[in-house]
Amino acid sequence: MEAVLTVFELIEVRSFSNIWYWLALAAAWSSAARRPLGVPLDMLQQARRKGGEAEAEVRTLADMMSRRILRLAREGGAVGIGFVCAVATTLILTGFVYGFELAQALALLLLPLAGVLLLSLRTATRIVADGAALRHLMRHRLATQVMGGITIFATAIWGMYINIVTWAF
Repeated sequence: MEAVLTVFELIEVRSFSNIWYWLALAAAWSSAARRPLGVPLDMLQQARRKGGEAEAEVRTLADMMSRRILRLAREGGAVGIGFVCAVATTLILTGFVYGFELAQALALLLLPLAGVLLLSLRTATRIVADGAALRHLMRHRLATQVMGGITIFATAIWGMYINIVTWAF
């Protein structure tokens, strides 16, 4: 019985007071910003510094990944959008209407990442259209970092509010 209680303490549904939630939030945004469209950050930095062959490699990889993302969007876009909308609606209703904290935490984690997915689709379209991969990938990375910063700040504010309200009563 003690083992079950220990497991439930580790997987606590009070997400905003759980360190694992904050680590997952930081890891999600870090990985989203470090690999725009699947191109590693070190390749982008090397292409910006050296140009030439490094930039050609980035352009090739970005073109491959962009075409792959656009193909996946064409083939499963409607089903994917329907699934994301269903999950978003469920999380928003159960979290913010019915007050389930785990759903609030998941909504604040996953919904902004869906915005990064839309940003990735736009960036992929632009890379395929004009081929200026390095410029578009750097802008995509900057936009992802800004979205991540805003999201982490908003989540921290909401988490503090929930913790204060929960612990005050």
